[in-house]
Amino acid sequence: MFKYFLTLFLLLTLTGCDAMKPIPFNFTTMQRSDKPNSYLVCPKNYCHTKVDADAPIFNVSVNELQKAWDHVIQSQPRMETLAANQTEHTFQYVQRSLILRFPDIINVALIPINDKQSTLAIYSTAIYGYYDFDVNKKRLQNWLTELSNQMKQ
Repeated sequence: MFKYFLTLFLLLTLTGCDAMKPIPFNFTTMQRSDKPNSYLVCPKNYCHTKVDADAPIFNVSVNELQKAWDHVIQSQPRMETLAANQTEHTFQYVQRSLILRFPDIINVALIPINDKQSTLAIYSTAIYGYYDFDVNKKRLQNWLTELSNQMKQ
């Protein structure tokens, strides 16, 4: 049994996981599975599924929010941008675990409320496995804290 896991570990570590391609995604029509391996932050009445946390409202334009968001994302390890639509302020990323490089997909939409306020929707989910040990929850909570700190600078 140990030999099997060692072989799998070496194979994944040396070759890495396959490159990911963008996955079509829409916050307003998304369906969540019952697996406890994801976390969703969304503005009230924006997502029509179970939301884990309400999104904060920022007193900045969506363009200013995007600058702060970009700064937060650039500091994250093992991140790859799968899709980015700067005009619509929608993004899809993959972040891989440190050792086995398991991918988590993160979808983001920056949402203008008016000229001086904006918010966002973020969905982070594990591709493999049933339970994620709250990795996605902790990731999004940390990112939102970092984003709030960026707004104070």
